[in-house]
Amino acid sequence: MIFIYVLTGKSQSSTRGLKMLNSEKSENNTLKSDEMDTTSHSFITPRIPFAAYKGDNPYIFISYAHKDSAMVYPIITQFNDQSYNIWYDEGIEPGIEWPEEIANALNSSSLFVVFITPNSVASENVRNEINFALAKKLPFIAIYLCETSLTPGLQLQIGSKQDIRKYILDDDSFRRKYSYSFDSIFHKPEKEPELPIPEDQKNPPHTDRPAVIPTTPPATGAIPFVCDIIRKAACEKLGLPEDKPLEQKHINVVTELTLFADAFGKQYLACSKDKERLMVYKKESQPVFFFERGSITDLSDFSYFRNLQDLRLIFHTFSDLEPLANLPLKILDLSCNQLADLSPLGELTQMTNLSLDFTTFNSLAPLGKAKTLRFLSMYDISYQAFHELCQLDLPNLQTLHIPNSKLESLAGISNLKSLTWLSINDGVIFEFDEIAKLKNLSVLALARTKCFDFSFLKELPLLNTLSVDEEQKAQIIEQLGEKPPYLK
Repeated sequence: MIFIYVLTGKSQSSTRGLKMLNSEKSENNTLKSDEMDTTSHSFITPRIPFAAYKGDNPYIFISYAHKDSAMVYPIITQFNDQSYNIWYDEGIEPGIEWPEEIANALNSSSLFVVFITPNSVASENVRNEINFALAKKLPFIAIYLCETSLTPGLQLQIGSKQDIRKYILDDDSFRRKYSYSFDSIFHKPEKEPELPIPEDQKNPPHTDRPAVIPTTPPATGAIPFVCDIIRKAACEKLGLPEDKPLEQKHINVVTELTLFADAFGKQYLACSKDKERLMVYKKESQPVFFFERGSITDLSDFSYFRNLQDLRLIFHTFSDLEPLANLPLKILDLSCNQLADLSPLGELTQMTNLSLDFTTFNSLAPLGKAKTLRFLSMYDISYQAFHELCQLDLPNLQTLHIPNSKLESLAGISNLKSLTWLSINDGVIFEFDEIAKLKNLSVLALARTKCFDFSFLKELPLLNTLSVDEEQKAQIIEQLGEKPPYLK
């Protein structure tokens, strides 16, 4: 069974839902006391569009604020016309207690769908129904009928749930999105296998409201993008036609964006980073695409992306990072770029993950302000950058990837006291003694380095994973007299 719940415009103290209500009925129309307009204007509920489903097959439960009936009824009629079984509160029979009927319908449903608007956000009964659906662990989809700010409580409850932003979609795109979502629950299509993601690279939980950027977007109409490739990537992310002009209401929904040079879209899985060219992998094939440097020369378009939390711009031609300074970014990948001043990165007060693989810049010193940084990747790090890094006060830095470097020594790395994960594969490093001072280290990767004395491993009490090449593995067993448990 699918339960669809609709949230709408601001309502005054609402008592519909899981409480006993007085109601008035007129021919083919139902008006509940909590949905009555308390102003001088009367509220008329639109004509009931079809009979609610009553049967034993899976069905969708529609939950909504009655003030939104005029918006909701055409949508659920479309669902019904597509042969989805739909239950909504038209199905409550006279003499049956309202809360019991709602609870029974919810309990037997296969999917809970809530329509989000300011009215439903303000409704106590909407929250009751959401609470019930979440407690029962029902499949959950929120359909936003208009741009709506959630209360902190609702944000905490449903911020991570699947949603569909109808107000930014054309009719065809909306139909495709909800049809796929409904069918995925009823028919359970096989899911594409996913690559494992290291813990530090997973998206942090969405617990706080995004920062507001002091940028004044166009009041109405299309945003004048400087780099059209950014607009196209946003369209793809939103499921919109590539040639569609975007307004601020569209951009506000985008929380993540990836461009491997000028390649973007769900079909691209990853890339093999390098200074000269980019090899991009597709999900369904071997790496077959090679890209020259991307066409993004100016980042000013990102000033419109008020809610962007995950941005990956790899192998482009921009150098000025100032437009990123006020974004609520948590994950940022600027690999394979030729940058100048990194100062704007120090203004990213929510950033936890940063990748600067094969990236050139003047100085790493501005990262000293990035106190929230937990993950840092810098393939091919220079001696100057490494020396600057070791002087920074980064109390939360736990993961450091610096393979392919020309470093000969790790002197100073012990200043990064919070490190738990260190990767230095494929380097010319031959002095490793300072690693022994990293007492919190649990994962160490040093394959294909010039390490010949592994006695420092005895000084790492928390080490549980060591990644080395076969030659090093034999040397470790010989030097330590046994195969240690952390040697995989």
